Amino acid sequence: MLRRSQRGQSMLEFGIVIPFFLVFIMGIAYFGAAISDYIALNNMARSCAREASIGGPSTYGKLQNEYLKKDLTAGLYEWGPQAYSEGLAYIHVDKDISEATTGNHGNVVVTLKSKIDMSRENAATIFKRLLIRWAGASPDVLNLDVTYTMYSEYDLSQEKKS
Repeated sequence: MLRRSQRGQSMLEFGIVIPFFLVFIMGIAYFGAAISDYIALNNMARSCAREASIGGPSTYGKLQNEYLKKDLTAGLYEWGPQAYSEGLAYIHVDKDISEATTGNHGNVVVTLKSKIDMSRENAATIFKRLLIRWAGASPDVLNLDVTYTMYSEYDLSQEKKS
């Protein structure tokens, strides 16, 4: 039996704990969404590098446009032609025919970058602002940056001469 002075104790404890619990659960959900977008971006970079390694330099522009039109899984990060024009997304496909590579093939380097759109107010932007203000983190703390390098099956020897 509870004493008269203890009747509201459990409700008060619940009221104090529940906001922290909900913030914790939302943090887990947004972390999962960020990881999902990172995996999608990584898969895009790998697929693009594979296609570029077979197709050669003439296909690089087409591949950039094709992969820019794809969607990220969770959509937490910005991606697409509009995000590219606003500077929130970046894709670049290039060849690496440096002296370190052997033979006439070289490598294909694919770089993809994506940012959280800070102009929209959602839990991700609030979390990023908290990290920047309270933890003193860099403004680039939550940006995604994927670089994928793959051996080119296309003969790049003509590219070396020009």
